[in-house]
Amino acid sequence: MSRLGKFYLTTAIAYPNAQPHLGHVLEIIGTDVQARFRRLIGHEVFFLTGTDEHGQKIPQTAAKQGIHPRELVERHAPQYQELYKKLLISNDDFIRTTQERHRLAVQKFWSAAAANGYIYTGHYEGWYDMREENYITETEMKDRGLTSDDPFIRWMKEEAFFFRLSAFQEKIEKLFADHLDFCLPEFRAREMLGSFIRPGLQDLCISRSSIDWGIPVPGVPGHVVYVWFDALTNYLSGIGYGSEDGEWQNWWPCDCHVIGKDILKFHTIIWPAMLMAAGVEPPKHVFGHGFVLVNKEKMSKSKGNVIDPYDLINSYGVETLRYYLMCESNFGSDSEFDIDHIIKRHNDHLANGIGNLLSRSLTLIEKNLGGEIRGASTSESESAEIRNLFESICNDYEKSMPAFEYAMALSRVFEGQSALDRYINDKKPWAIAKDPARKAELEAVLYTMAEGLRLIASLVYPFLPATSEEIWKRLGLEKAILEVEWPDQRKWGLLPDGARVTKGAPLFPKLEKPAEE
Repeated sequence: MSRLGKFYLTTAIAYPNAQPHLGHVLEIIGTDVQARFRRLIGHEVFFLTGTDEHGQKIPQTAAKQGIHPRELVERHAPQYQELYKKLLISNDDFIRTTQERHRLAVQKFWSAAAANGYIYTGHYEGWYDMREENYITETEMKDRGLTSDDPFIRWMKEEAFFFRLSAFQEKIEKLFADHLDFCLPEFRAREMLGSFIRPGLQDLCISRSSIDWGIPVPGVPGHVVYVWFDALTNYLSGIGYGSEDGEWQNWWPCDCHVIGKDILKFHTIIWPAMLMAAGVEPPKHVFGHGFVLVNKEKMSKSKGNVIDPYDLINSYGVETLRYYLMCESNFGSDSEFDIDHIIKRHNDHLANGIGNLLSRSLTLIEKNLGGEIRGASTSESESAEIRNLFESICNDYEKSMPAFEYAMALSRVFEGQSALDRYINDKKPWAIAKDPARKAELEAVLYTMAEGLRLIASLVYPFLPATSEEIWKRLGLEKAILEVEWPDQRKWGLLPDGARVTKGAPLFPKLEKPAEE
């Protein structure tokens, strides 16, 4: 049994009608950081991601390429899985909506909502947004500046099933009122209330009869489940809903859905109503992250401004990319993509920061103590100021991380790194080493440096897992440190006397700006 209990965390599922881009990377890394943090502090985590493989855009894209929709998704879905491995993503499962377990879950969920009287038949016609795969009202078109001339907007009419979303007006309002942290960041909840909930909830079309690529509506030939009613159910199918064993209830309700801010309406209004209709509890939290902007525009395949994450990985490295995306702004806000910023963050924070501190510290330990850490019992008086600082950093870190305030958490960690650099300069251990009578003082100073590095490695582990493991290894600890419970791990003095250090190669070689072509 984990110390803090279970924590279920999800991303939105990506649409595999093309290769992944940097927008997907932002979300999956941001969620991975939260998953690793939760495991670090003592949760038993289940982290789910996946691909949304139904909907009209899949057969449309496949038709343009002269292939079957199945071939298209089989081509692109594995690319997401491969990229996530490259990015060191620690997901526990990867759900694909074309899997049999998902079909069973969707049909069971549909049947439950229908049995409770929340699904009915009818005809629907109206403006349809091909990008969202969603019917939109005239008001929504006006608010977004859309017109009938937009190539992604069409007038459509078809026989369909409808979901009685309007029946949940009061319950959704109550959900927001009773759980002020249900929709995060907090200002996003005000947007949902003002723009979508208070104007009145309208029933939704939840099936399609004009396409056959999708999950069949149970017992109704010729209809497939509409993409959102299908896709959202992945959060249940990924933990076993639809099977007979009932194990999914060990993880539900979901602790946090992490999604882009543009699909908050579906996750904070439609999804909770769907769950209530099927007799399932709503999720605890939904967090809407910001976007990576390119020339102040959201990155999207339709705009053609996507950035290939493999190009960045090959040029700058996985951990530099992870760090850059998480430190550029707090996760709930937008950030502007800038190659110069990647290089600056790498050189200033990673190469000249953590990397240089590690090299300086281990060189001094190897040169003056034969590579063996000593001074754990005598460092207390020497390290009081540093210890107090790291106590404060850990306290703030524990507040910032659950709130997805990653940039704030990282800025505090690097205050610790800067303080250790100043500590070395002030104490001048190279001068202390010249006086044999000051051996105990030297050991205490060098221990303080090494122990500070150990703590920094723990704090940056959710962001830079490979870097942290390398630091622990060079300090003679290796991965066993992750087995130490967080209340003990964050305490000063965990690094034992006798640990042998290994300096190794530079942790982060400096980067140069690419030459102009």
